[in-house]
Amino acid sequence: MGVEMVATAEDSLNPVIPNAWELTAQGAGALAVTIVVVALISIARSRHLASEAQAVWVLIVLAFPILGPASWLVVGRRSAPPTLSRLQSIAPTTGNHDGR
Repeated sequence: MGVEMVATAEDSLNPVIPNAWELTAQGAGALAVTIVVVALISIARSRHLASEAQAVWVLIVLAFPILGPASWLVVGRRSAPPTLSRLQSIAPTTGNHDGR
């Protein structure tokens, strides 16, 4: 005896904003979230940054969801110049070098 209301897809759309604009806004939001996630993963995987620098970059990316990831992907990802210890860590070892 109660009135049953069934919501359809047309009922859930905003009547003021056209469908295409809603889809565009949702796509832009999904793109922004994707860029933030990619930047955070890239920061976590960067080996040339100290943990304090990584924390600062994470705060920048989270505080500025568009400019933060963009600045990391353009500026922050540049690798540090190679140091002797980095070169030694990636150089192949070919056995004993003490003359035996």
